[in-house]
Amino acid sequence: MAHHRRPRGRRGTLLTFTEGQGADAHCRSGGQRLAFARVYDWLDDVLTAVLTAAAEAA
Repeated sequence: MAHHRRPRGRRGTLLTFTEGQGADAHCRSGGQRLAFARVYDWLDDVLTAVLTAAAEAA
């Protein structure tokens, strides 16, 4: 089990990957691709929301 700490007041999401998704390859390229894909999907959602809000405010 992994324990994660985050600064007070910060939101966070703990993602759990299954062996079927490739989590058993966490030290190899398969696991890294899975993790990076989730991180970049999240980043894309956040930046899209920010840019949309900025465009609507202009």
